[in-house]
Amino acid sequence: MKTISQQQAGQWITESEAQTHEQRRAVSQERLCELVLYVKEHSPYFKETYKNIGENFALDDLPITTKSGLMECYDHWITDPEVTEKSVRTYLADVNNVSGNYLGRYTALSTSGTTGTPMPMVRDSYHNTIHGCLMQQRLLKGIDSQKASPATAKVASIIATDGFVSSYSSALRLKRQLGDKSDNFLILSIMTPLPELIERLNDFCPEMLTGYPSILAILAREKLDGKLTIAPTLIASSAEKMTREVYELLRKAFDCPVLDNYCSTEGGEIAMSCREGHLHLNEDWILLEPVDDNLKPVPPGQWSTGVLMTDLTNYVQPIIRYHVNDCVKLDGKSCICGSNLPVLEISGRMGDTLCLNGTAVAFPVVYFMLADVPNLMSWQIIQTGEHSIEFRFQETYGANRAVVAPAATHKLKESLQTYGCGKVEVSVSEEDFLKSPRGGKTPHIVNRSG
Repeated sequence: MKTISQQQAGQWITESEAQTHEQRRAVSQERLCELVLYVKEHSPYFKETYKNIGENFALDDLPITTKSGLMECYDHWITDPEVTEKSVRTYLADVNNVSGNYLGRYTALSTSGTTGTPMPMVRDSYHNTIHGCLMQQRLLKGIDSQKASPATAKVASIIATDGFVSSYSSALRLKRQLGDKSDNFLILSIMTPLPELIERLNDFCPEMLTGYPSILAILAREKLDGKLTIAPTLIASSAEKMTREVYELLRKAFDCPVLDNYCSTEGGEIAMSCREGHLHLNEDWILLEPVDDNLKPVPPGQWSTGVLMTDLTNYVQPIIRYHVNDCVKLDGKSCICGSNLPVLEISGRMGDTLCLNGTAVAFPVVYFMLADVPNLMSWQIIQTGEHSIEFRFQETYGANRAVVAPAATHKLKESLQTYGCGKVEVSVSEEDFLKSPRGGKTPHIVNRSG
């Protein structure tokens, strides 16, 4: 298994920041060649897929991979024969393992499932060390380390407390490591009704607040309305796209630095915000190719409808030219923060926020309300009034639509009422999903009540 010390990883990251774009691309090509050579030897899937790939190749010579394609041959995709889909899923099924090490040497987690069936992911120490150093040296650059650690400050994290979602397993692992300082770290579920969430945060008085941008935006409005009284000195978000509007709202409400981390369970830390609130691509460790609907390259300055992602650090479950449905734009413009790492823009992933009977409900909350509905493959909610929504969905192949519909609507009504939305009217529509103007993607939530 490939390993690296924190000192070496930190040194490479520091050296990279002083390099030009061309120099970093040359280094990343060397790392890509090393990764490809390794997977050709240790992964049966890549050995077959790359059998015609010679020593001198370009990134676009490598075949594109997809979640569905890799899941079909999971055990052949992995480079460690001891790692199997069955054993990983068995490990993930036991909540006592959330903060532990799979096979004693890997971290195991799961994609959220917002784009289909959750996929188990295994990360090695090489990946974890490098991505951890990226967080410390780039996301937290210029930030007082005393304010960003629950070892020395009170930190509240509002996340999905659902099994092995990466943010939750990481949080539990950190809390376990804190020992007698564990009370400094408050983990709150996104499913906590808003009044209770506000009360618990006001009682805890966190110095650092972390969570999904859509949840943080709701809390920012509560802060401006005077219901939320906390005064954090640092805010950090991840998972969803933080729009410029949300960034400015958070700065206005809390008057403190706001950090944004564009990451994924498959690829890790892709891009991180600077002091100006712009995302910078970690191009020395993550290769990102913006593509159109035909998987062809998109010119700089134009929006893509997807990206091909390559993580140069994961040697046990390689992510190479992996297609993700994120809309991004790389325009080559310089940033006044001084970093010459490429500036990356990302279009929002999940759509609007619901507001039912005066209670705001962000996408992650709705997603986990519906996550365990059997045979519900994809869905869209359109808010049509103050207490009414329209539910559009697609069932899994072969499932009985007449069974899925009442199960989903019952779960929605029940969960929304528990969340504090009161009685909500839910109607099922047979219409096609609405598309967003940008990229033609399907937002999960469309608010038409206004």
